[in-house]
Amino acid sequence: PVRDRTGDIIGVFEAVNKKGKDFTAQDEMVAQALVDRIAIPLQKFHVMEQLRRER
Repeated sequence: PVRDRTGDIIGVFEAVNKKGKDFTAQDEMVAQALVDRIAIPLQKFHVMEQLRRER
């Protein structure tokens, strides 16, 4: 899950391994780093959408 600063789920990140092998610990670390970077702009987007709908 992609979580905001309060821990609420605001999205989902899914990775699919085409090689048919398990993900390595390094793969998981990279994926988590991506999720952490995605969370902030995604949260901002949700806030902007909410403000737009309230107008």
